Amino acid sequence: MNTKKMNYKHFIFVLFLVLVCINFIHIEFIGMVIYATTNKIIATQQASEFIQTIGAIPYFSYTQTIVLVNIFFFLFVALMFIEKRNTTTPIQSRILTSLSFVCCALIVYFLQLSSNSIVLLFIVFILYQHRDNKDLYIFLGLAILLYMISNSNILPIIHPIPLSEYILWYSSKGKLVLNFIDSALNTLNMILFILEIFSIMVFELDENKRIKALNEELQNLNKQLEEYAILQEKMGETKERNRLAREIHDTLGHTLTGLSVGIDAAIVIMDIDKEATKKQLSILSQTARQGLTDVRRSVEKLRPDALERFTLKEALERLILDFETVSNVNIKFVYHIDTVSFQQDMDEVIYRIVQEGLTNAIRHGKAKNIFVSFAYEDNKSKLVIIIEDDGIGCQHIEEGFGLHHMKERIEILQGRLQVYGYDGFIIIAEIPLRTGDIT
Repeated sequence: MNTKKMNYKHFIFVLFLVLVCINFIHIEFIGMVIYATTNKIIATQQASEFIQTIGAIPYFSYTQTIVLVNIFFFLFVALMFIEKRNTTTPIQSRILTSLSFVCCALIVYFLQLSSNSIVLLFIVFILYQHRDNKDLYIFLGLAILLYMISNSNILPIIHPIPLSEYILWYSSKGKLVLNFIDSALNTLNMILFILEIFSIMVFELDENKRIKALNEELQNLNKQLEEYAILQEKMGETKERNRLAREIHDTLGHTLTGLSVGIDAAIVIMDIDKEATKKQLSILSQTARQGLTDVRRSVEKLRPDALERFTLKEALERLILDFETVSNVNIKFVYHIDTVSFQQDMDEVIYRIVQEGLTNAIRHGKAKNIFVSFAYEDNKSKLVIIIEDDGIGCQHIEEGFGLHHMKERIEILQGRLQVYGYDGFIIIAEIPLRTGDIT
C-alpha cells in the first residue's frame, strides 16, 4: 500500500471520527435542552400547559431519555468500530451492521425524532465498510427509509416532539442561542457528511485507477513472462543441440580416429601377416559397433555406455585400452583418487575430457606416448586432470570444435581449462569439487 493511499484512508477515518464527535455533541445538546426545559416546566408548574401545547405525553422521563440515548449511542459507535477492524467473517459483519442499525433507529426514537443526524453517520459507515459488499444496498435502503420516517409523521405510534417545542419555553435571546446552536450542529453535520461521501467517492475512483494500472502491469508482466518462456525454450533447444553435438563429436571423433589409425595399420600388415590383419579388423569391427552404441546413447540423452556398466576408473581404463589397441600408442595412466566416486554429471565430463584429449593427441598430434594423471589439489577442494603427449604440438593454438566443447563442459562445473603446445601438447583441466561431488 503506497503512502498516498494510506494518507487518504487516514483522512477519511479522521473525518469519520469528527462526524462521530459532532453527532455526540448534538445528541448531548438535545438531551440537555430536554432535561433543562423539563426541569423548568416542573419548577414553574406549567406541565399541563406544555402537554396541551405539544398534544401528547412523552413516553419516557427526561432522565430515562438521556440515559437510553447515551447507552445506545456508545453501543452504536462500539459496534461500528468492532466491525471496522476487518477481523470479522461476512456473517458476523452482517450481524454487527444490523445491530448498529437497530441502535441508530432507537436513538432516533428516544430523541422523539428531534434529530436524524445519526442516520447520516450510519450511511457514511456502510458506504465505506460495505462498499464491495452486496449487503450495501440493503442497509442503504433501510437507512434512507429511516431518514424519511424521521422527517415525517407517517407512523401513528410515534408522536414526535420536535426540539423547537422545548425551545419555545425560553426567552427570545435564549431561543436565538439554542436555535443557532441546533442549526449550526445540523449544518456542520451535513457538511461533514457531504465531504465524507465525496472523499469516499474520490478514494474509490483512485482505487479503481490503481487496480486498472495494476491489471495492465500484470498483463505486461504476463506477456514478458510468455516471451521469456519462449526464449528459455529456444535457449534450451540450442543448449540441447550443442550438448548432442558435443556428444556425437566426442563419440564419433573417438571411434573414427581409432578406425582410421587401425585401418592404416591393417593396410601396412595386410600383405605381411593375414592373421594379424584379421585380428586387427576384428578389433576395428568391435570399435565401430561400440561407437554406434555410444552415438545411439548420446541421441537418447544417456551417459556413455562404459559409465553405465563400470566405475569411472574402470571406464577410463577400458577407454585407454581401446585407444592403445587400435592405435599402437603407449598411454600411461596415473589415478590417485581410488577411494572416491563422483556424481554422474561430473563422471561424464571427466570421461569426455580424457576421451577428447586422447583423440586430439592421436589425430592431430601424431603422438606415440601419452601421459594421463588424476590428482587432488588445495586440500581435496579441486581435481586436476593432466593429459600430456609427445606429439608435434602447436605453436598457435586455435580452438576447434573439440577444445571448444571440452572448455564448455568444464565451465559448466565452474572449472578451468589450460592448453599448451610448445613441446608436444598439454591439457590441464582444473575442476572445483562441490559439496556432494565425492560420494
